[in-house]
Amino acid sequence: MCEPINECVELRNPCHGGRCVDADDGYVCECVAGRGGPTCAERRESRLAEVNINDAAVAIIVACIILLFCKHSSSATLVDRDKSLLELQEFSR
Repeated sequence: MCEPINECVELRNPCHGGRCVDADDGYVCECVAGRGGPTCAERRESRLAEVNINDAAVAIIVACIILLFCKHSSSATLVDRDKSLLELQEFSR
């Protein structure tokens, strides 16, 4: 019977900075962010690098518009409520 071989040890961590996990039929690499491929040898852009300044600017503008709309809506509601209360007071006199 053959002894199982741990390729991670035998190959001295073949995962180029990633984590080597021994498997029944070899090994599997768990790559760090920015690396990929079977042995983590490929450089890959992380998702964070794909977000550019234009995307962030659009998100900020949309958030400001939503906040302004909500503030305006709640102010208008308060004015309408106060107006209704005044009309009710005048009616009840």
